[in-house]
Amino acid sequence: MRSVVIVALALLLSACNGVDGSTDEQPPSPGSSTSRTTPAPDLEPTVDVEPLPSPSGWSPRPQSVDDDAEPDTPWATERDVEEAMAIWASYACIDRSALPTPVRVLEGAFTTDRGDEAVVEVIEFAAEAEATSFGTDYTQGSLDCGTARRVADNVLARDIAELTWTEILVPREQTLTLVIISTELSAEEAEDVANSVR
Repeated sequence: MRSVVIVALALLLSACNGVDGSTDEQPPSPGSSTSRTTPAPDLEPTVDVEPLPSPSGWSPRPQSVDDDAEPDTPWATERDVEEAMAIWASYACIDRSALPTPVRVLEGAFTTDRGDEAVVEVIEFAAEAEATSFGTDYTQGSLDCGTARRVADNVLARDIAELTWTEILVPREQTLTLVIISTELSAEEAEDVANSVR
């Protein structure tokens, strides 16, 4: 499995031990499988990147499956929905069937204007109610599991391997945009990011 999948929402699964078959293994931190080098020309995305918001000052960054390798994955990719669903469910310590299934997941890797690594996932659902339910269930499951703490409405913080990561959920109609940044943001800073991807 590509580690880029793990980049978007990595948590300490040990906090969920015993729920939905999760293990004591700790996934790599969300930024551990990425590189900040300039992408090679053949690493241009092959997906339509228009749906991916890019906050002002952020730059795309290529990704790598192997921490020590040169980037080998474009900065924007379409994720396998079932693979993403299994990961999100395990991070929120809830049964996979409890989350609505999206029709498409588009992911982009960025470096923020402050130099932090970030991942933006645009999660498209068939209906607005499904997007809302996903956001609510994912957030509540993460809080109930104890793997995250609430910073503000639709903003979570997670401590993972020496870093605090911020997750910002931005609902809009039948789409939920999930922004994950490799630093702890205040509620006000997170709101600025949310406004930039709306």
